[in-house]
Amino acid sequence: MIRFDWHGICCIVDFSFFVFAACVGLQCGSLWFCLLLSACFLHELGHLLAMLLFHQKIRSVAVRGVGIVITPVPAYDAYWKDIVIWLAGPAANFVAGLGAFLLGENAYAILHLGLCIFNLFPYASLDGGAVFKSMLLARGMMPQTVFFVLSCISVIFTGIVIAFLTLYRVWNPSLCVMLVYLLVFQFVRGFD
Repeated sequence: MIRFDWHGICCIVDFSFFVFAACVGLQCGSLWFCLLLSACFLHELGHLLAMLLFHQKIRSVAVRGVGIVITPVPAYDAYWKDIVIWLAGPAANFVAGLGAFLLGENAYAILHLGLCIFNLFPYASLDGGAVFKSMLLARGMMPQTVFFVLSCISVIFTGIVIAFLTLYRVWNPSLCVMLVYLLVFQFVRGFD
């Protein structure tokens, strides 16, 4: 892991990003890796624009196997701002996906829409988990209870998706490995 501070922002480049990049590059080619990276940048741009709207500072920027993660300094006075910021990334991918469909770029549209849906999964390191976390904290739950509830939701979600894939005989080992990785990553790291 490479870690450094830049103007008070913690910057992290994790080894898992290079492993993921190599796997995508080998399996799909460098063009798809570049398209995926551009979709991730657009996603994070959505978060950045929402942060600028609310005058929120950036706590960290991390490049990991799950993508680029920009984490704002939490606004504990207004959880709804955090929720808007977390949803801005998937919203950017949704809008880009619709635009790509209208332009006839169906594969790029599916990439954006898939990234939008994937980021709404309820894992602590994804936007969906961050939204759940903010909603539960806003309801007055203690952080330990929030972590327990979100962990239970993540385990149940992982089981349902894997059972659904198995039931309908959809062979997608990449998705299964990613879901298990996100689940393990959540239990090892907890909440930042």
